[in-house]
Amino acid sequence: MNKKIFSLDGNQLKTIAVIFMIFDHVNTYLFNPRR
Repeated sequence: MNKKIFSLDGNQLKTIAVIFMIFDHVNTYLFNPRR
C-alpha cells in the first residue's frame, strides 16, 4: 500500500469527517423517510 494515502494533514481529516457526517445524515434520511 502507498503510505502517501494515509499521510493526511489536519485539514484533510476535518474535511473527511465532515463528509462522513453528511453521508451519515443522508443515509439516515434515505433509510428513515419519516421525520
